[in-house]
Amino acid sequence: MSNLLLRELSLLGHRCPIITADHEDYDRYRKVWNGVADRRPAAIVRPQSVDDVQKAVHAAAASRALLAVSGGGHSLPGFSTCDAGLVLDLSELTAIAIDRDTRTIEVGGGALLGDLDRATVPEGCLA
Repeated sequence: MSNLLLRELSLLGHRCPIITADHEDYDRYRKVWNGVADRRPAAIVRPQSVDDVQKAVHAAAASRALLAVSGGGHSLPGFSTCDAGLVLDLSELTAIAIDRDTRTIEVGGGALLGDLDRATVPEGCLA
């Protein structure tokens, strides 16, 4: 992995897990729904907040690393992973907020369709 990318990722702090090939769970976290997309990213970042996402994107840009964003890891052509770059795994960002007054729904990047259905159907909304 690029030392520059690793140095940039260190700015994320301890709240945001950074998983590299030497991590015991690396193979579990690098897997995506489409088994054909068997890629080996240099690092996988699991942000816990929007601020973490911003810092991770900045780290990838500053180090000129390839960046793949994974919401649920369901991209059929495998766009939610990459080789030798940074995977931004949004699976922890699943919050869903419904504003009935403005008739809007704010959905975290890691929320799946089932999460959205469970939140909206009881509210009389259809997502």
